Amino acid sequence: MHPRLVMALGGDANVWLTEWAGKQGDPLARVDSWPAEEPVDDRVLLCLRHPSWAQKRPAPEREAYIGEIAASLRWAFAKGPYEVT
Repeated sequence: MHPRLVMALGGDANVWLTEWAGKQGDPLARVDSWPAEEPVDDRVLLCLRHPSWAQKRPAPEREAYIGEIAASLRWAFAKGPYEVT
């Protein structure tokens, strides 16, 4: 399996998935927040805080967190399946 986007939500997931991604033959680029510009890499490991963090934040921060997730999913679906070369 060669996912285009992997989301790690929370500290434990960030640690485990960062290690997992490093073992992939075609590694994923690790980012800690969704970029304003489209990523240059074709495969991305997005490391965000756990959703419980967002629940405790003021509305603008919560909306920004949700926006990052939504933008990353739109990017991944728009790019389509990852082709292994």
